[in-house]
Formats: sequence, C-alpha cells, structure tokens
Amino acid sequence: MTEQHSKGNEDVRPDTISFNSVLNAWSKSGNASRAEEILRHMDQLWRDGNSDVKPNVRSYNSVIDAWAKSGMRGAAERAEELLASMEKLYLAGNEDVRPTDISFNAVINAWAKSGERGAAQRAEEILKRMDDLYKSGNDKIKPNVRSFNVVIDAWAKCTEKGAASRAGRILDWMEILYLAGNKDVKPDTISFNAVIDAYAKSSDPHKAEGILIRMEVMQRTGDKVRLNTRSFNSVLNAWARSRHTGAAERCKSILERMKALYEGGNLECRPDVFSYTTVMSACAYTFGTREEQSQALGLAFRVFDELRECEQYGSPDAVTYSTLLKACRHLAQPGDEQMRSVEYVFNFCCADGLLGEKITKQMQEIIPLDFYRSLTRGEINPQNLPFDWSRNVINVRRNSGWNGNGNGNGGGNRGGGNYNGRKDRKKWNR
Repeated sequence: MTEQHSKGNEDVRPDTISFNSVLNAWSKSGNASRAEEILRHMDQLWRDGNSDVKPNVRSYNSVIDAWAKSGMRGAAERAEELLASMEKLYLAGNEDVRPTDISFNAVINAWAKSGERGAAQRAEEILKRMDDLYKSGNDKIKPNVRSFNVVIDAWAKCTEKGAASRAGRILDWMEILYLAGNKDVKPDTISFNAVIDAYAKSSDPHKAEGILIRMEVMQRTGDKVRLNTRSFNSVLNAWARSRHTGAAERCKSILERMKALYEGGNLECRPDVFSYTTVMSACAYTFGTREEQSQALGLAFRVFDELRECEQYGSPDAVTYSTLLKACRHLAQPGDEQMRSVEYVFNFCCADGLLGEKITKQMQEIIPLDFYRSLTRGEINPQNLPFDWSRNVINVRRNSGWNGNGNGNGGGNRGGGNYNGRKDRKKWNR
C-alpha cells in the first residue's frame, strides 16, 4: 500500500487502521522486534507530517503484547519502556496514546511470563501503580481480577524465599478491595488455586489446606467461587511432599471430602488418577514406627483397589504402579510380605499392559532374583516378556523389529518408553 501510494495512487493511502492491522498480525506471530520497527515507522511518518498514520493506544498495546508473548530475554523490560513512552506522550498532550488497563495488564503479563529474577516483584509494582492511578481518578486504568491473578501466578511460580506469602497477601488485598466495593477484583477460583499452588510448592501444606477450607466455606454459603479437581489435587500434593507425620491419613481425608462433593453434584471436583496416586505417594513416604508403616501400606493398597473398582475416577497408570512399588519397597517387611505385595502389583500391572522397563527395574531392586524370575516365566530381559504385558507402554522396541512374540529381529536401541495413557490404547492396538 505504501509503495502504491508513493506512486500517486490515492485510493490505497495507508492509515492508522492499516498499520494497526499489520501490528496485530506481527504481535500474534510473536515477532516483537518487527512489530516495534513498524511502530517506529508509523511514528516517523506522523512526525514528518502524515496525520493519517498517527500511532494510537491500540498501536502501542499491540507491540507491548508482542513483547509479552515473545519469550525473549529483556522482553518485559522493553514492554515496560514502551508503557513509559505512552505515559510520557500522554502527559505531553497526546490523548491518542493514553494508557489503559489493557496496556498495564500486558506489561504485568510480560513480567509474569519472563521468568527473570525479580519478575514477580516488578509485576506487583506495576499493579500497585495501576491501583494508585485509578484511586487518583484515572478511570481508564482500573485493575481487574485478571490483573491480580497474573501477579499471584507470578509469585506462585517464583522460587524466591517468601514468594508464597506474597501470593497470599495479594489474595488478601483483592478481598479487602472487593469488600470495600470494587466488584471487579473479586477473587475467583483461579485466584485461590494459584495461592494453593504457591503454598504447595513452598512445602506448607497447612496454609495450602487453609485456602482450600476457605473455598469450601465460601461455596457452602452460596459464593460463586467453585472448588475443582485442581484445588484438591494441589493440596494433596502439598501434603504428600511434606513428609509430615500423618500426611497419608490427611490425604485420604481430603480425598474423601473431594468424593463427597463430587457425589453430591459438584462435577468439577471429580477425583482422578492423580488424586489417588498422590495419596499412595503420601503412604509410600510414611516414616515412623513399624505399626505406622504397616497401616500406611494397607492404606496405599486400599486406595489402589478403590481406584481400580471406580471407573468413573479413571484407571491406574504407569505412575500409579511405580508409586505403589515404592510403597512396597519402603513399607513392606522384607521377605514374604514384600514379595507378595510386589506380586499383587505385578499381576494387575500386566493385566493393564503397563509393565514397562521402569517397573521391572523397580521389581528387581525389591525382590530376590529367583522370585522375580518365577513371576516373569524365567525371563530377566524385559524385552523378552510377553508383549501383552506391556501393550500400553510406548516402547521403541516397536520400531526395532519387535514382532509381538517376545522376539526382535531389528537393530537399534530397545529401551523402555513412557506410558501414553489409556485413551490411546485403541489407537495402539490398531
């Protein structure tokens, strides 16, 4: 268009709308450098007297968003510099580039996605600036629930000391503003789940469960905040990783609350294979007396049996079996109890077609070799085991001459692979 217009064709005169469409396309492609080049070209044309190509707030927002999506080092810094340029131009009298909440949210998002040191702090500082500007009378820059949620998520992903507490304080700030009458910052499920994740990652299961309980109370009193599977799974994971005394029983109690809500009609709280496997993991790492370990082992197998029997909650996967074998190794008494426990896991694992090399290696580390061979029909090499036992494990032996009868006639690496999930079994069998 620019070339045609320079040759005298007035019917194709580029304008701000034309340039903004191109900026939006480059923004979506993630090419921030190219988007900013076009913005600078627009600005130069305007300064040279072309009033039809004046950059506006949409022009700047597209480029800021491009930097936020680019993932490049220094992208967040560049996005913030563009925001500062907008503010400077606006204060100088250019109403067309007056920053909006979209501008600020894009910069917050850029910092949150950057992963750079201090990124969460910078995102929170911009949020506070938004709030100050709004309180001073600038109704174009009003923080909303998304603004706060992005900052909470930035703190949740931050590895700095005290990050979880900072996420919790942002949630408290949202609730204070909401109770003061700001309906646009009412915490939602995303807000609460992000704080739960933050406490889970900081190994603070008590605070993670405390947020979950707040959500449960709010839901019972008619609030629109809805608990979901992620809410519970994050708390389960927090307890399982904590190694605290009683963590396994605590996890089982949380799972029961989860089931009660689901069976009571809250379909968003349906337990899944991760929920059950996490309870087993809490059992596997139970420390204490012999009696406490024995109870934890029994609980792990009861949870496993329940998962197998309740198809609505999913089916055991390779991680489930690996976790249960860890429980056998850490909790079962060496000798007959340990061997029978492993045999129980082995039989169901084979029935589900999930006997991968990781599982067989775990078994060999737990039970005597002669007992292992009695289970595997005398075979030690997992590549020679019946194909049906590992039919649902993605395995490179399929590409190395494996004929499905336990014999391979091709070359190459025959290592084990990863479980691809039951949903892919029909495809695999075809």
